[in-house]
Amino acid sequence: MQMTVVLTILWKELREHLREPWLCVGVLVLLVLLTAGLWGGERRFRELAAVQQTLQEEARRDWMEQDSPDAHTATHQGTFVYKRFSPLMAFDPGVEGLLGTKLRLESHQQQAMTDPLQMELIDPLQFDVSTPALLMQVVLPFFMILLTFSAVSREWEQGTLPLVLSTGQSWRVFVLGKMFAFLAMSLLVVIPLGLFLLGNLWRMHHIAGMSAGNFTLRTLSLAVCCLLYLAGWSFLSLAISARAGSSRQALIILLSLWTFVVVLVPRAAVHVAEWAAPLPSLEEVERDRQDAVEYGDNGEHAYTKLYAELEAELLRKHGVSDPEDLPLNLTGAQLLAAENLTDRIYDESRARVERVYAAQDRFAKRFGVLSPYLALRTASMGLSGTDRLHHEAFGRAGEEYRRLLVRTMNEFDTVLEKPTSATSGPEVWGLVPEFRYQFPAAWDVLSGLGFPLLILLCWCLATGLWAIISPGDVLKRS
Repeated sequence: MQMTVVLTILWKELREHLREPWLCVGVLVLLVLLTAGLWGGERRFRELAAVQQTLQEEARRDWMEQDSPDAHTATHQGTFVYKRFSPLMAFDPGVEGLLGTKLRLESHQQQAMTDPLQMELIDPLQFDVSTPALLMQVVLPFFMILLTFSAVSREWEQGTLPLVLSTGQSWRVFVLGKMFAFLAMSLLVVIPLGLFLLGNLWRMHHIAGMSAGNFTLRTLSLAVCCLLYLAGWSFLSLAISARAGSSRQALIILLSLWTFVVVLVPRAAVHVAEWAAPLPSLEEVERDRQDAVEYGDNGEHAYTKLYAELEAELLRKHGVSDPEDLPLNLTGAQLLAAENLTDRIYDESRARVERVYAAQDRFAKRFGVLSPYLALRTASMGLSGTDRLHHEAFGRAGEEYRRLLVRTMNEFDTVLEKPTSATSGPEVWGLVPEFRYQFPAAWDVLSGLGFPLLILLCWCLATGLWAIISPGDVLKRS
């Protein structure tokens, strides 16, 4: 019996809203904007993927056709790797516009990624409604507020709420009917979004180096996050509408909350995070690296000390007194050791920078308790593969490949007593395999997003429970 009443209220609510011309036009406009943004994002992804693939093939061809006289010289010639983009950047481009897309690989140097897509995307909090993600995260909550702010207050103002409650129906049944109606309205947006992403982008997952399972799980998780977010706003509107003195008062309160959650808290989070954990400048980082090489641990040039210790160790190991008598190329061995030294110095420098980023992330995540928008923004970029962590994952893959390239070439030189022009050419360059990249597994991404996902779940449950709890003032008036 109660379920029948719930369904009756659900149908009544949907029917009343569908009779509103402005609502039908608004939903149509939002769906058109969302679809247009997704189509544009898909086209942009296809273009970028094609360009990056072409550049990567050219870089491989240049590596194989180089005319370096020996293997180590080839490591100075170096090569490039080009970033692979996630198909889900069609939904949420994240911070891809700020970060680089090309990484130069050479011996003794760990370069930063260069050639960002477009610097105008530097602000990840800009409200660009042409971006489907921000349309979903910023505009749709505003629309849901306009749709639901008078859900209960209107019933009281029109005198229908006392009539419903006088029939013996509980407040919980009354509210559940409206909650299911608003949930259905949220699904009206989320389901087409999920179907578009799965239908149009699924066939392109292999272009990005992402397995079908990885892409599907990311897309479904993204749709669930959006649904929790929108449902939470609907339930919050319902709860406040039930407790406000009038529909106008409910609208003012909800718009104030929207401004606080979507505008003020995210801005404050960014400024507090940057103040609490300031990022060192590129000049400072590079100066520290150079000092580590120039002065080492005790003021002695790191390379000079390293070469002397390595030569003494090899002479002792092979039982000879003259480096000319060593059964290997001493220069090649020194280059391998020097590469290991610079790798360690760069690793320590990068770890310091990443610790600062991690501290900023921790501060920003704490603000997610006050702003589900921040939680969804973090989850959306993470699942779409367009956040800083995915950028760093590609950078680490490129660095591993650089070390493989340099190590392979230096080891080839080390086993030779004296490298000659005969020890170069495509046969030698081909010892280095082609660069391959796989996106982080979806489960690993989800495990790293535990806190934002928990906030979104609690946001939906807390607002839903608040809406279900009987507002005493309303019942007394009834």
